Amino acid sequence: MQCAIEKLICDKADVAIWFTEQALASAKARHSQLGSRGKFLIPGIDNPFPMRVPPRSASSKLVLGHFGSLSTTRNLARAVEAFEYLGLHFPEILQDLELHVYGGPLDEISQSRIQASITRSHFQHFGRVEADPISGISGRQRILAKMRSVDVLLLVHGEEAICEEYIPSKLYEYLWMQRPILAQVHRNPQMARMLKALHHRVVETGVDLRDKDRYGVEIAENIKAYWVEWKNSSLPDSGIASPYTTELAVNALRVFVGEAVAASQPKC
Repeated sequence: MQCAIEKLICDKADVAIWFTEQALASAKARHSQLGSRGKFLIPGIDNPFPMRVPPRSASSKLVLGHFGSLSTTRNLARAVEAFEYLGLHFPEILQDLELHVYGGPLDEISQSRIQASITRSHFQHFGRVEADPISGISGRQRILAKMRSVDVLLLVHGEEAICEEYIPSKLYEYLWMQRPILAQVHRNPQMARMLKALHHRVVETGVDLRDKDRYGVEIAENIKAYWVEWKNSSLPDSGIASPYTTELAVNALRVFVGEAVAASQPKC
């Protein structure tokens, strides 16, 4: 059914849109008739802080925060490996380090790896953040405040084949926080490029399958770099607003539609 719908779109649509470069390239490879009618745009999200970015206070620990769902193909196994590496080689860093996990339940892999690890005391799982019935603050507002409060935002990209053509919406939300991001990105050069362009740290997995055990060490090395910055400057906000807005996406969409209309006009 999905293949039939995609073919119908590629056959009939005046404009067909995908949200990553690779997704568009794959669609064109499957449907050569799509041609220049195929487009990609980055959807982005609106600024969740329209007035001003809430202030934050420095903490006594270097706190990494992961927000969102986890699964057996998007889990914290490599983060655990990184913590264990730091504990073995740089115990002074591990003693300053915590990972706070917000969202649904831990997946089986993350739960078993954390429970079996000698670093398990450095992981805290807070689950879903709901509305506060006393203050009236919504769960959404509370989770945004939590994102702002951590020192480094941890972004874990899934390792299913579809993730090569997918950028998680959480990335766009993270970018508005103006906090450093440490991202584990699986075979998605566009996503890695977007993060690096804004001076965030990226570990690209699935690139060299012969050295896959290296990824946990790479994550540890990036945590170490953030730890040095945290010690020296408390990791201040970047002050950089996300460039990926819904307004930008709408403007791109208007251009695509205008081009389609112009192409449909009879030639004199």
